[in-house]
Amino acid sequence: MNDFTILHLSDLHIDREGKKLSILNENLLQDIQREMAVSENIIVVVTGDILNKAEYKYTDNVIAFFEKLYGTLGDKIKGLYIVPGNHDKIRNIMDESMVAKYDMLKRENKKQEFYQQYWKHLKMAFYEHIELLKDIYNIFPDNITFPKNIEKETYGVETIQIGSKNLCFLLFNTAWSCLGENDERHLLLGDFQMEEIKRQFIQKSNELDGAFDLTIAVAHHPIDWLDGREENMMKADILCNNSLNANIYICGHTHNRDVINWQNNRHSMTTLVSGLGWPDGNTNHPYAHTYSSYVFNLDVNSIDVYVRSSDDNYIFEPDFRIYTEKRNKEYNKIVMPINSCKTQAYFNLGTVKERSPKACYITDDIVHDLRRYAVLLGEIRSSIAHHLEKIKMDIYDNVTIDLISKKRIRTEDYGRICLQWEDFLFRGAKANRQFKYLLEGKDPLMYMQFTTYLQQICRTVHDVFYKKWPELRLRVHFRYRKREAPNRYAQLCLYGKDFDNYMMGDLEWGELLEKAYEAQQPLIASVNERYCGKSFEKNKTKTNAQWTDFITAIPKFRKNHFIKRDTLTEEISISRPLLTFGVTIYREEDRRILYLLDYLRIDEIIGDAIKDFLYYFPINIVRYIKSLNKS
Repeated sequence: MNDFTILHLSDLHIDREGKKLSILNENLLQDIQREMAVSENIIVVVTGDILNKAEYKYTDNVIAFFEKLYGTLGDKIKGLYIVPGNHDKIRNIMDESMVAKYDMLKRENKKQEFYQQYWKHLKMAFYEHIELLKDIYNIFPDNITFPKNIEKETYGVETIQIGSKNLCFLLFNTAWSCLGENDERHLLLGDFQMEEIKRQFIQKSNELDGAFDLTIAVAHHPIDWLDGREENMMKADILCNNSLNANIYICGHTHNRDVINWQNNRHSMTTLVSGLGWPDGNTNHPYAHTYSSYVFNLDVNSIDVYVRSSDDNYIFEPDFRIYTEKRNKEYNKIVMPINSCKTQAYFNLGTVKERSPKACYITDDIVHDLRRYAVLLGEIRSSIAHHLEKIKMDIYDNVTIDLISKKRIRTEDYGRICLQWEDFLFRGAKANRQFKYLLEGKDPLMYMQFTTYLQQICRTVHDVFYKKWPELRLRVHFRYRKREAPNRYAQLCLYGKDFDNYMMGDLEWGELLEKAYEAQQPLIASVNERYCGKSFEKNKTKTNAQWTDFITAIPKFRKNHFIKRDTLTEEISISRPLLTFGVTIYREEDRRILYLLDYLRIDEIIGDAIKDFLYYFPINIVRYIKSLNKS
């Protein structure tokens, strides 16, 4: 699942001659070795400012650093991508006039003339940088080669395949127009550069004959360092689903670390910023040195962002300045979506048929509860199944004893039929038509056991939660449709601590009960308050035992319907559930239980439990309800 890791190095600002590395860079490489120990597919991304102040007399030290980097990670490195920064550019007195020429030609809508007339001169500022890159790439094996587009233009598009995933890297030169200390919001990208990036991207896409699994934009500067018009141009293309469609932007320059997510309803992009910063010992810039690694899990749409920063002794450790949330500190990482538009950070709560669902956003507490409740619901299913096994044994014993005592079956057939029925009840054998004969006249027994079973379901749901949270006050119940008053539902069974002698009043058909039946999903009272006004008003009049909220569910099984048809048209005139299920809470802090019972479809869980009973003992639910009405 960990498809690949990007090791992000930026702003190394190497400023020493010879092969001996600084203490900072030695410690950096040692920390990289430890952090990358479990990573296999590593792509190294360097976002500029390899040297300090374009002093190319320090190239031997740069080569020594990358030799040690390769020696540290070896063949785990699958790709290397480097873009230039402002300190990699050798400035000259013509820079300012070149920028002015670009502005003038752009206003005149002569976009390509700047490239044709001036770019070859501007590229000379990166000649030494390109030569250095050639030497760096020579350190690495033949499968990691210096990109020809970068050698030719200093920018371009590169692709790589990691396993079955096709990745695209958009490599931008945002440093060509830098002039000095006041570059922020004044930098230029150039229409010519963007057009060439787009041309190469289309060409690479056509060669692939399909979409890339991920497109990553790489530059030295954050996008908001560009001139406003240039920023808009860049965003228009890299954020467009029908153009470059990048979901990740990796940059440096600010000597800081940051994770920024931008999203609209069609696209998202996460900006990942990191930077080692000024050389160690630089008293003018005594800040922490930072580098990052990003583990991309494409199958689950997530990035694990690991940020490391140095202390005063140049020892790297987790950067707790950026790990502000509890979950960040617990795992020493930030988790972000690769594409936010493909995530759903909420689940829908059931609402009446004519309304759109309400959303419950997934917080850390909700995730924690979901994990716990999923286990608890497993316990509920297991406990209900255990009760069903006991009921099967009770009915089996009663029926088999009755068979022999009342001579309902020939003695020579008794053993064979009992064994077949036993295999069906307890060993998963298929049903036999003879079993129906065994249960003839046993309706009262099965009705009693079914009521016991429903009572055990109530108790199980209550006890599983109560054992986890003893302070919980919960009431669980079933209701049934009354025959003599077909628009009313009476208590069938109920369980809850302190509710031993509690009797619910009859509930009229309508309000939330009717809406839950129509919507075919559980409904929470507070989420659908407009449709259970009578219940809320009645609750306010209580002097004690006022509830806080409740959920109403119609157990989902095929026979849970009473249907009456018009004698003339045969159209359904009345449709009602025979059994209903509900859970009531009495504390505000327990409301999340209802949210999760809604999301995890308690109606289906209860329905499955009832279907299990009916599979072994196919009682007629309508007749069962009639027996309740008689009693």
